[in-house]
Amino acid sequence: MSKVDAIAANAKKWQKDKAEEWAESEALRKSFVETFPLEQIKELSIDEYIIGKNNHNSFCYKLEYETNRLGSMQGGRAPKFGVYCRKADGKFIFARRWGANLTDVFVAVKDEIYDLLIASRDKNDEAIRANRLAPTFKHKLLFLYYPDQYINLFSENYLKCYSFFLDIELNITKGTLFLLQREINNFYQELIEDNGLDISIYAFTRSIIDLSKLHNRKAPILSKDLPELGATFLDSPPIPTQMNRYSRSKGKRDWQKHNLRLQEIGKLGEDIVVRKEAIRLKKIGCTDVDQRIDHVSEREDHLGYDIKITEHDGTTKYIEVKTTTSSDFRNGFYITANELAKSIELGDQYWFYFVFRVFNAPKIWRCRSCNFGNHFCKQTVNYHINYKTKEV
Repeated sequence: MSKVDAIAANAKKWQKDKAEEWAESEALRKSFVETFPLEQIKELSIDEYIIGKNNHNSFCYKLEYETNRLGSMQGGRAPKFGVYCRKADGKFIFARRWGANLTDVFVAVKDEIYDLLIASRDKNDEAIRANRLAPTFKHKLLFLYYPDQYINLFSENYLKCYSFFLDIELNITKGTLFLLQREINNFYQELIEDNGLDISIYAFTRSIIDLSKLHNRKAPILSKDLPELGATFLDSPPIPTQMNRYSRSKGKRDWQKHNLRLQEIGKLGEDIVVRKEAIRLKKIGCTDVDQRIDHVSEREDHLGYDIKITEHDGTTKYIEVKTTTSSDFRNGFYITANELAKSIELGDQYWFYFVFRVFNAPKIWRCRSCNFGNHFCKQTVNYHINYKTKEV
Protein backbone atom coordinates (compact mmCIF):
# COMPACT_ATOMS: atom_id res chain seq x y z
CA MET A 1 0.00 0.00 0.00
CA SER A 2 1.38 3.41 -0.98
CA LYS A 3 1.72 6.21 1.56
CA VAL A 4 -1.16 8.14 -0.04
CA ASP A 5 -3.39 5.05 0.04
CA ALA A 6 -2.45 4.47 3.69
CA ILE A 7 -3.32 8.06 4.60
CA ALA A 8 -6.66 7.83 2.79
CA ALA A 9 -7.55 4.46 4.35
CA ASN A 10 -6.58 5.57 7.84
CA ALA A 11 -8.53 8.84 7.47
CA LYS A 12 -11.67 7.03 6.29
CA LYS A 13 -11.43 4.61 9.20
CA TRP A 14 -10.95 7.44 11.70
CA GLN A 15 -13.90 9.38 10.29
CA LYS A 16 -16.14 6.32 10.50
CA ASP A 17 -15.04 5.32 14.00
CA LYS A 18 -15.03 8.88 15.34
CA ALA A 19 -18.07 10.29 13.52
CA GLU A 20 -19.56 11.72 16.71
CA GLU A 21 -16.27 13.33 17.76
CA TRP A 22 -15.91 14.83 14.28
CA ALA A 23 -19.42 16.32 14.40
CA GLU A 24 -18.83 17.76 17.88
CA SER A 25 -15.55 19.34 16.78
CA GLU A 26 -17.13 21.00 13.78
CA ALA A 27 -20.03 22.26 15.91
CA LEU A 28 -17.50 23.73 18.34
CA ARG A 29 -15.70 25.54 15.53
CA LYS A 30 -18.93 26.98 14.11
CA SER A 31 -20.03 28.08 17.59
CA PHE A 32 -16.81 30.07 18.07
CA VAL A 33 -17.20 31.84 14.72
CA GLU A 34 -20.86 32.60 15.40
CA THR A 35 -20.05 33.93 18.87
CA PHE A 36 -17.28 36.16 17.51
CA PRO A 37 -18.23 37.08 13.93
CA LEU A 38 -15.71 38.99 11.87
CA GLU A 39 -17.73 42.20 11.82
CA GLN A 40 -17.83 42.35 15.63
CA ILE A 41 -14.14 41.72 16.37
CA LYS A 42 -13.32 45.43 16.68
CA GLU A 43 -16.26 45.93 19.06
CA LEU A 44 -15.02 43.46 21.70
CA SER A 45 -14.55 44.92 25.17
CA ILE A 46 -11.38 44.07 27.03
CA ASP A 47 -13.30 41.78 29.41
CA GLU A 48 -14.82 39.96 26.44
CA TYR A 49 -11.35 39.47 24.99
CA ILE A 50 -8.78 38.70 27.67
CA ILE A 51 -7.66 35.54 29.37
CA GLY A 52 -6.86 35.43 33.09
CA LYS A 53 -10.03 36.74 34.77
CA ASN A 54 -11.80 33.38 35.00
CA ASN A 55 -14.16 34.41 32.21
CA HIS A 56 -14.65 31.15 30.33
CA ASN A 57 -16.70 32.93 27.67
CA SER A 58 -13.94 35.29 26.61
CA PHE A 59 -12.44 35.28 23.13
CA CYS A 60 -8.98 34.19 24.26
CA TYR A 61 -10.20 31.55 26.72
CA LYS A 62 -12.37 29.88 24.11
CA LEU A 63 -9.59 30.11 21.55
CA GLU A 64 -6.96 28.47 23.76
CA TYR A 65 -8.95 26.10 25.97
CA GLU A 66 -12.53 25.48 24.85
CA THR A 67 -11.51 24.78 21.27
CA ASN A 68 -8.40 22.85 22.23
CA ARG A 69 -9.67 19.68 20.55
CA LEU A 70 -9.65 21.59 17.25
CA GLY A 71 -5.89 22.06 17.56
CA SER A 72 -3.73 22.98 20.52
CA MET A 73 -2.04 26.34 20.90
CA GLN A 74 -1.24 25.83 24.58
CA GLY A 75 2.29 26.02 25.92
CA GLY A 76 3.12 29.54 24.75
CA ARG A 77 2.96 32.53 27.04
CA ALA A 78 -0.06 34.71 27.70
CA PRO A 79 1.57 37.75 25.95
CA LYS A 80 0.92 36.00 22.63
CA PHE A 81 -2.58 37.53 22.91
CA GLY A 82 -1.15 41.05 23.20
CA VAL A 83 -3.21 41.80 26.32
CA TYR A 84 -4.02 39.57 29.28
CA CYS A 85 -4.92 39.70 32.96
CA ARG A 86 -2.32 38.59 35.47
CA LYS A 87 -3.94 36.10 37.83
CA ALA A 88 -1.74 37.00 40.80
CA ASP A 89 -3.05 40.55 41.19
CA GLY A 90 -5.72 41.03 38.50
CA LYS A 91 -3.60 43.62 36.71
CA PHE A 92 -3.89 44.08 32.96
CA ILE A 93 -0.59 43.32 31.21
CA PHE A 94 0.18 44.24 27.63
CA ALA A 95 3.02 43.53 25.21
CA ARG A 96 4.87 46.77 24.57
CA ARG A 97 5.69 45.86 21.00
CA TRP A 98 2.06 46.79 20.25
CA GLY A 99 2.07 50.23 21.85
CA ALA A 100 2.81 52.42 24.87
CA ASN A 101 -0.42 51.98 26.84
CA LEU A 102 -3.20 49.46 27.41
CA THR A 103 -5.83 51.25 25.33
CA ASP A 104 -3.61 51.64 22.27
CA VAL A 105 -2.37 48.07 22.48
CA PHE A 106 -5.86 46.58 22.75
CA VAL A 107 -7.09 48.57 19.75
CA ALA A 108 -4.00 47.58 17.74
CA VAL A 109 -4.43 43.87 18.55
CA LYS A 110 -8.11 43.87 17.56
CA ASP A 111 -7.26 45.68 14.34
CA GLU A 112 -4.60 43.08 13.59
CA ILE A 113 -7.06 40.21 14.15
CA TYR A 114 -9.62 41.87 11.90
CA ASP A 115 -7.03 42.61 9.20
CA LEU A 116 -5.81 39.00 9.32
CA LEU A 117 -9.28 37.58 8.75
CA ILE A 118 -9.99 40.06 5.96
CA ALA A 119 -6.68 39.16 4.31
CA SER A 120 -7.56 35.48 4.46
CA ARG A 121 -11.03 36.11 3.06
CA ASP A 122 -9.43 38.01 0.17
CA LYS A 123 -6.63 35.41 -0.17
CA ASN A 124 -3.99 38.08 0.36
CA ASP A 125 -1.00 35.88 1.22
CA GLU A 126 1.43 38.78 1.57
CA ALA A 127 -0.75 40.49 4.18
CA ILE A 128 -1.25 37.22 6.08
CA ARG A 129 2.47 36.57 6.31
CA ALA A 130 3.17 40.17 7.35
CA ASN A 131 0.52 40.09 10.08
CA ARG A 132 2.08 40.69 13.51
CA LEU A 133 0.03 38.27 15.61
CA ALA A 134 1.94 35.44 17.30
CA PRO A 135 2.22 32.47 14.88
CA THR A 136 0.12 29.92 16.81
CA PHE A 137 -2.49 32.58 17.62
CA LYS A 138 -2.63 33.65 13.98
CA HIS A 139 -2.94 30.20 12.47
CA LYS A 140 -5.53 28.89 14.87
CA LEU A 141 -7.71 31.89 14.00
CA LEU A 142 -7.18 31.23 10.31
CA PHE A 143 -8.29 27.62 10.69
CA LEU A 144 -11.35 28.43 12.80
CA TYR A 145 -12.67 31.01 10.36
CA TYR A 146 -11.43 29.44 7.10
CA PRO A 147 -11.12 25.65 7.59
CA ASP A 148 -11.16 25.10 3.83
CA GLN A 149 -7.84 26.97 3.51
CA TYR A 150 -5.91 25.91 6.62
CA ILE A 151 -5.36 22.78 8.68
CA ASN A 152 -5.72 22.37 12.42
CA LEU A 153 -2.00 22.07 13.22
CA PHE A 154 -0.28 25.18 14.56
CA SER A 155 3.21 24.11 15.65
CA GLU A 156 5.97 24.82 13.15
CA ASN A 157 8.03 21.99 14.63
CA TYR A 158 5.30 19.43 14.07
CA LEU A 159 4.38 20.79 10.65
CA LYS A 160 7.99 20.43 9.50
CA CYS A 161 7.94 16.82 10.59
CA TYR A 162 4.62 16.10 8.86
CA SER A 163 5.71 17.84 5.65
CA PHE A 164 8.79 15.65 5.64
CA PHE A 165 6.60 12.57 6.14
CA LEU A 166 4.38 13.67 3.22
CA ASP A 167 7.47 14.16 1.00
CA ILE A 168 6.68 17.84 0.55
CA GLU A 169 9.78 19.59 -0.76
CA LEU A 170 10.37 22.84 1.07
CA ASN A 171 13.28 25.09 1.85
CA ILE A 172 13.07 24.59 5.61
CA THR A 173 13.89 27.86 7.32
CA LYS A 174 12.59 29.82 10.26
CA GLY A 175 9.25 31.53 9.89
CA THR A 176 7.79 29.02 7.44
CA LEU A 177 4.65 28.13 9.40
CA PHE A 178 2.40 29.79 6.81
CA LEU A 179 4.06 27.96 3.91
CA LEU A 180 3.93 24.65 5.75
CA GLN A 181 0.24 25.15 6.48
CA ARG A 182 -0.46 26.01 2.87
CA GLU A 183 1.50 23.10 1.40
CA ILE A 184 -0.02 20.49 3.70
CA ASN A 185 -3.51 21.85 3.02
CA ASN A 186 -2.78 21.64 -0.70
CA PHE A 187 -1.80 18.00 -0.20
CA TYR A 188 -5.13 17.41 1.57
CA GLN A 189 -7.13 19.12 -1.19
CA GLU A 190 -5.37 17.09 -3.91
CA LEU A 191 -5.88 13.89 -1.93
CA ILE A 192 -9.65 14.28 -1.72
CA GLU A 193 -10.05 15.62 -5.27
CA ASP A 194 -7.83 13.05 -7.02
CA ASN A 195 -9.34 10.13 -5.13
CA GLY A 196 -12.95 11.30 -4.88
CA LEU A 197 -12.80 11.12 -1.08
CA ASP A 198 -15.19 12.62 1.44
CA ILE A 199 -12.94 12.95 4.46
CA SER A 200 -12.78 15.89 6.85
CA ILE A 201 -9.71 17.93 7.66
CA TYR A 202 -9.88 16.43 11.17
CA ALA A 203 -9.67 12.90 9.78
CA PHE A 204 -6.78 13.87 7.49
CA THR A 205 -4.67 15.47 10.23
CA ARG A 206 -5.42 12.59 12.60
CA SER A 207 -4.28 10.18 9.89
CA ILE A 208 -0.93 11.84 9.19
CA ILE A 209 -0.27 12.23 12.93
CA ASP A 210 -0.87 8.53 13.50
CA LEU A 211 1.02 7.31 10.43
CA SER A 212 4.03 9.62 10.83
CA LYS A 213 4.59 8.20 14.30
CA LEU A 214 4.47 4.68 12.88
CA HIS A 215 6.65 5.21 9.83
CA ASN A 216 8.97 7.99 10.95
CA ARG A 217 9.81 7.23 14.56
CA LYS A 218 13.12 9.10 14.39
CA ALA A 219 11.52 12.30 13.13
CA PRO A 220 12.61 15.16 15.38
CA ILE A 221 9.27 16.07 16.92
CA LEU A 222 9.50 18.43 19.89
CA SER A 223 7.33 17.14 22.69
CA LYS A 224 6.10 19.17 25.64
CA ASP A 225 7.16 16.17 27.72
CA LEU A 226 10.83 16.51 26.76
CA PRO A 227 13.16 17.67 29.57
CA GLU A 228 13.12 21.38 30.18
CA LEU A 229 13.28 22.51 33.81
CA GLY A 230 15.48 19.53 34.71
CA ALA A 231 18.41 21.24 33.00
CA THR A 232 21.29 22.30 35.25
CA PHE A 233 24.16 24.76 34.86
CA LEU A 234 27.81 23.71 34.73
CA ASP A 235 30.62 25.64 36.43
CA SER A 236 33.16 24.59 33.79
CA PRO A 237 33.04 23.24 30.23
CA PRO A 238 32.68 19.45 29.94
CA ILE A 239 36.03 18.11 28.76
CA PRO A 240 35.79 15.48 26.01
CA THR A 241 37.52 12.15 26.48
CA GLN A 242 37.95 11.88 22.71
CA MET A 243 37.79 14.32 19.83
CA ASN A 244 36.01 14.09 16.49
CA ARG A 245 38.00 16.02 13.90
CA TYR A 246 36.12 18.10 11.39
CA SER A 247 35.77 16.07 8.22
CA ARG A 248 33.62 15.96 5.13
CA SER A 249 30.88 13.36 5.45
CA LYS A 250 31.19 10.32 3.20
CA GLY A 251 28.52 9.49 0.68
CA LYS A 252 25.50 11.61 -0.17
CA ARG A 253 23.82 13.08 2.90
CA ASP A 254 20.09 13.85 3.00
CA TRP A 255 20.61 17.53 3.78
CA GLN A 256 16.93 18.35 4.15
CA LYS A 257 16.55 15.71 6.85
CA HIS A 258 19.88 16.64 8.46
CA ASN A 259 19.11 20.37 8.59
CA LEU A 260 15.62 19.72 9.88
CA ARG A 261 17.08 17.62 12.69
CA LEU A 262 19.60 20.34 13.60
CA GLN A 263 16.94 23.04 13.64
CA GLU A 264 14.70 21.03 15.94
CA ILE A 265 17.58 20.34 18.32
CA GLY A 266 18.55 24.02 18.27
CA LYS A 267 14.99 25.15 18.93
CA LEU A 268 14.69 22.81 21.90
CA GLY A 269 17.94 24.14 23.33
CA GLU A 270 16.66 27.71 23.05
CA ASP A 271 13.38 26.77 24.74
CA ILE A 272 15.30 25.18 27.63
CA VAL A 273 17.42 28.32 28.09
CA VAL A 274 14.34 30.58 28.00
CA ARG A 275 12.69 28.54 30.75
CA LYS A 276 15.86 28.39 32.86
CA GLU A 277 16.34 32.15 32.59
CA ALA A 278 12.70 32.70 33.55
CA ILE A 279 13.23 30.64 36.69
CA ARG A 280 16.42 32.60 37.50
CA LEU A 281 14.67 35.95 37.14
CA LYS A 282 11.76 34.85 39.32
CA LYS A 283 14.16 33.69 42.03
CA ILE A 284 15.74 37.15 42.24
CA GLY A 285 12.33 38.81 42.60
CA CYS A 286 11.29 39.78 39.06
CA THR A 287 7.50 39.65 38.73
CA ASP A 288 7.35 40.68 35.06
CA VAL A 289 9.43 37.89 33.56
CA ASP A 290 7.34 37.69 30.37
CA GLN A 291 8.23 41.29 29.60
CA ARG A 292 11.93 40.80 30.34
CA ILE A 293 12.63 37.81 28.09
CA ASP A 294 12.51 38.35 24.34
CA HIS A 295 13.04 35.17 22.29
CA VAL A 296 14.12 37.16 19.23
CA SER A 297 15.15 34.18 17.07
CA GLU A 298 11.49 33.18 16.78
CA ARG A 299 10.94 36.14 14.48
CA GLU A 300 14.43 37.18 13.27
CA ASP A 301 17.55 35.14 12.56
CA HIS A 302 20.11 37.78 11.54
CA LEU A 303 20.75 39.56 14.85
CA GLY A 304 23.65 37.40 15.97
CA TYR A 305 21.92 36.18 19.14
CA ASP A 306 18.81 34.18 20.03
CA ILE A 307 17.52 35.68 23.29
CA LYS A 308 17.51 39.20 24.73
CA ILE A 309 16.97 39.66 28.46
CA THR A 310 16.37 42.80 30.48
CA GLU A 311 17.96 42.12 33.86
CA HIS A 312 16.54 43.23 37.23
CA ASP A 313 18.99 46.17 37.29
CA GLY A 314 17.98 47.38 33.82
CA THR A 315 21.04 46.07 31.97
CA THR A 316 20.63 43.94 28.84
CA LYS A 317 21.92 40.42 28.32
CA TYR A 318 22.22 38.88 24.86
CA ILE A 319 22.37 35.08 24.57
CA GLU A 320 23.41 32.91 21.65
CA VAL A 321 22.43 29.26 22.26
CA LYS A 322 24.42 26.31 20.92
CA THR A 323 22.85 22.89 21.39
CA THR A 324 24.08 19.33 21.01
CA THR A 325 22.99 15.83 21.90
CA SER A 326 26.58 15.08 22.98
CA SER A 327 27.67 15.20 26.60
CA ASP A 328 30.79 17.28 25.93
CA PHE A 329 32.69 19.29 23.31
CA ARG A 330 33.92 16.29 21.30
CA ASN A 331 32.14 17.52 18.14
CA GLY A 332 33.03 21.17 18.65
CA PHE A 333 30.52 23.82 17.65
CA TYR A 334 29.94 26.35 14.91
CA ILE A 335 29.62 30.10 15.18
CA THR A 336 28.92 32.48 12.33
CA ALA A 337 30.96 35.54 11.44
CA ASN A 338 27.94 37.61 12.51
CA GLU A 339 27.79 35.95 15.94
CA LEU A 340 31.51 36.43 16.48
CA ALA A 341 31.30 40.10 15.46
CA LYS A 342 28.28 40.65 17.70
CA SER A 343 30.04 39.05 20.69
CA ILE A 344 32.97 41.43 20.22
CA GLU A 345 30.67 44.44 19.75
CA LEU A 346 28.54 43.75 22.83
CA GLY A 347 31.40 42.57 25.02
CA ASP A 348 30.36 41.45 28.50
CA GLN A 349 26.66 41.82 27.63
CA TYR A 350 26.96 38.89 25.20
CA TRP A 351 26.84 35.26 26.32
CA PHE A 352 27.17 31.87 24.68
CA TYR A 353 25.01 29.19 26.32
CA PHE A 354 26.07 25.65 25.38
CA VAL A 355 23.34 23.05 25.97
CA PHE A 356 24.62 19.47 26.18
CA ARG A 357 22.62 16.19 26.22
CA VAL A 358 19.55 18.12 25.14
CA PHE A 359 17.29 15.05 25.22
CA ASN A 360 18.54 13.61 28.51
CA ALA A 361 19.01 15.74 31.64
CA PRO A 362 20.47 18.74 29.76
CA LYS A 363 23.56 20.52 31.07
CA ILE A 364 24.29 24.17 30.27
CA TRP A 365 27.70 25.84 30.26
CA ARG A 366 27.78 29.63 30.00
CA CYS A 367 30.61 31.61 28.46
CA ARG A 368 30.71 35.41 28.48
CA SER A 369 31.46 37.05 25.13
CA CYS A 370 33.96 35.00 23.11
CA ASN A 371 36.31 34.30 26.02
CA PHE A 372 36.58 30.58 25.42
CA GLY A 373 39.98 30.29 27.05
CA ASN A 374 43.22 28.60 26.01
CA HIS A 375 41.68 25.12 25.75
CA PHE A 376 39.76 25.98 22.58
CA CYS A 377 41.03 26.50 19.05
CA LYS A 378 39.28 28.08 16.08
CA GLN A 379 39.23 26.43 12.63
CA THR A 380 37.91 27.97 9.41
CA VAL A 381 35.66 25.50 7.57
CA ASN A 382 33.88 27.76 5.04
CA TYR A 383 34.90 30.60 2.76
CA HIS A 384 32.79 33.16 0.96
CA ILE A 385 34.05 33.95 -2.55
CA ASN A 386 33.00 37.15 -4.28
CA TYR A 387 34.01 38.88 -7.49
CA LYS A 388 36.84 41.34 -7.04
CA THR A 389 36.05 44.59 -8.79
CA LYS A 390 38.64 47.17 -9.79
CA GLU A 391 38.47 50.35 -7.79
CA VAL A 392 37.97 53.49 -9.91
